[in-house]
Amino acid sequence: MLLALGLVAALLVGLAAVMMLTGDDRVATPSGAGATGAPGPAAAEGAVADTLPLATLAGFGGEGPVEIADYRGTPVLVNFWATWCPPCVDEMPAVQAVHEDVGQRVAFLGVNVRDAPANAEALAKELGISYDLAVDAEGDYYREVGARGMPTTLLVAPDGRIVARHTGPLTARRLRELLGEKLGVTP
Repeated sequence: MLLALGLVAALLVGLAAVMMLTGDDRVATPSGAGATGAPGPAAAEGAVADTLPLATLAGFGGEGPVEIADYRGTPVLVNFWATWCPPCVDEMPAVQAVHEDVGQRVAFLGVNVRDAPANAEALAKELGISYDLAVDAEGDYYREVGARGMPTTLLVAPDGRIVARHTGPLTARRLRELLGEKLGVTP
């Protein structure tokens, strides 16, 4: 009985987190439709979706603003994460390892979503994260790209097209495979 109550409580906490991040009372939207019903990014991993929206995000750790436009012209991996998301924290060393392998050919941008800045900065320092980091304090950019779960990783072509989207943690091996398949970049 206690186990069942614990599982129900965990499910409710997860559902509340999804609703908080999406700003929507729906857990999922149809593939290809945004929260308003207008066409949006496709939800399937590997599906060609919309262009990465241009925005200015807050810099991480007090650094200057991060301009998404500055990443045009190069392949980009964008990873949405938070310290309150255990799968995000578990995935970060894999993203860092792949960055160390291919960072000269692919730009990496970690976007911290709705998090306490001190917690995020401490975790990034503890894990030795060396790729670019930005802050999405209210989750606006997260919603704008059509993300619906954490972590979310986008692979973006040099022209700004989102060529792959993955929700959930990735292993370093799978991330390398996706970079090869979708962006033609191998270690």
